Amino acid sequence: MAPLKNTVFGKFFYGWWIDHNGEKKFYFDGDNSDDHVCGCQKDNSCTQSSFNSTCHCDSSLMPLWNSDSGKLTNKEDLPVKGFNYGSFFSEHQAAKITIGKLKCSGVAKQSSDPLSSCASLKRSGLDVNGYYLTKDNPNSDLKVNYCDLSASGYKEEDLRVGEPQNLAKGSMMFTLTKVACTSCKTNCRHYGTCLTYYDLSSLNANLDDALAVHFDIDLKEGSLKAKKAGFYAFHFSNSFVKLYVGNIHCENSCLHWLKIGEKLKFKANSDYARFGKGDLFIQEM
Repeated sequence: MAPLKNTVFGKFFYGWWIDHNGEKKFYFDGDNSDDHVCGCQKDNSCTQSSFNSTCHCDSSLMPLWNSDSGKLTNKEDLPVKGFNYGSFFSEHQAAKITIGKLKCSGVAKQSSDPLSSCASLKRSGLDVNGYYLTKDNPNSDLKVNYCDLSASGYKEEDLRVGEPQNLAKGSMMFTLTKVACTSCKTNCRHYGTCLTYYDLSSLNANLDDALAVHFDIDLKEGSLKAKKAGFYAFHFSNSFVKLYVGNIHCENSCLHWLKIGEKLKFKANSDYARFGKGDLFIQEM
């Protein structure tokens, strides 16, 4: 005895149901939340009206009983948590609502991508709050998130607490393209004749953007000064130029705890330093 909606003279909805996230839904059949229809729409048997022809009840301008039914099949919206019907424009209008039981059947198709989120973990049946491994899309890194799985609903923003933590932090690269060592020319002109390593007088390099977050870079001095304390792994192999972490020679690969202000420096002990091209790999642990 009352219409569900009027979409001819505006967008007026008089009936809607509440999904598991507490959001309003205005479709009454199928799985398309944007298609505001009832079951009669499938075979075009809905009673014609000046409002539309997608539900029998929309023709209820007169206080006469009409009925609609439908099967909701969008599992992302189910179960139905409530129903609202209102804004009647006549005291003679009324509505009767029956919500059927939730039925489950078949086997859900699993995604071929190994993705994981707080929402998907909750849907799988987990309900214990804690830290979980998550992967939001096929191209994202594996991360650690705190999931509040006892929270109501399945919205990711309601379940995920705080900022994600990288399981493995990114690597950085510093590529030497040109090296000069003035002291080497003066004191150790020939390769292998000096045991002393001298600071470089200048160098050119290609830098990863991430390096600027962690280091102050001085190309004239040939150094990288730590802006963040942390545990780092270094790999640099070159016959003519050596990497020093503080006063310690890093032979090919090394692990080191850097203090704020501590420097990485490139040094050489012969004029052959001009051949000292190579890549320094830095991994924050």
